[in-house]
Amino acid sequence: MADALVTISAKGLGCLIVVEPTGTLAGLVTDGDLRRHMGPDLLTRSVQSVMTRSPKTVAPETLVAEALDIMESHKISSLVVVEDHKPVGLIHILDGRSDVSERHSQRIHQLLFRFISRFGCCCKRIGC
Repeated sequence: MADALVTISAKGLGCLIVVEPTGTLAGLVTDGDLRRHMGPDLLTRSVQSVMTRSPKTVAPETLVAEALDIMESHKISSLVVVEDHKPVGLIHILDGRSDVSERHSQRIHQLLFRFISRFGCCCKRIGC
């Protein structure tokens, strides 16, 4: 868990995508997950015991407006973008809001290109 916290802090994203050894999505560790599991043993716990399993996902071709609707209806701030059950990126609600106000037809894969260019990979393999 300590390595996961370092990665979350270094990337400044407030969450971390967790993948299986096969590369498929396993879960998501959010700042909310960390708050819910806060305690003296947090650093020694496994990522799997803290993460949200089966987080909400979208495909790369999903419209930003659709992604925002999903986030707002489920009261979440991030969506994992997956292709063939493998994460290809992450979109945060603040990323979407700024783009919707600029261009309503903006697609998530365009956001991902900017995200990956700025932050690099945000995935963490299980076993940390």
